[in-house]
Amino acid sequence: WTLIFDFWPVVITFSVSIVVLLHTNLRLGALVGTWAVAFVEISFWLALKSRPFSVKAAAARSETTGKVVDSVMNLTSAKLFARLGFERLFLDKYLTQEMRAVRASLIYSERLRRFQFLAAAVLKVAVVWYSLRLWGQGKIGVGDFVMATSMALLLITEARNLSRRFLEFF
Repeated sequence: WTLIFDFWPVVITFSVSIVVLLHTNLRLGALVGTWAVAFVEISFWLALKSRPFSVKAAAARSETTGKVVDSVMNLTSAKLFARLGFERLFLDKYLTQEMRAVRASLIYSERLRRFQFLAAAVLKVAVVWYSLRLWGQGKIGVGDFVMATSMALLLITEARNLSRRFLEFF
């Protein structure tokens, strides 16, 4: 399901955009195509590396939830035996472990967002600079310049979505 509705539309958008840019200017299309391939490969690799963080966070959350449910179900017994303080300390230990695991996962996700931002900035600057250069040399027209810039922005949006999908997938 994910392949059909999440990955294929991105592949089609990338392919059509790159073909259109190649038709406009071979080097401009190659620049954007190279960026797209590199971005997808790096995003896939980074998403694969995020899996252990996500697994640890999910396991910690599950364990904490189980302990909380256990404590709530046995609240009457804890009150009868004056063990509320013990229960609170017991749960704090699991909550702390969960927070460490979730924090590590979120920090890794933030690194991935930084990569996305920097990669998008590189593509924007490169496409605008190269398109302006081509326009200044008379190799492309104003319409081609606008189309190349628009295609780059479209690809950046789709690439970010793809990167998020990789994270969700893994």
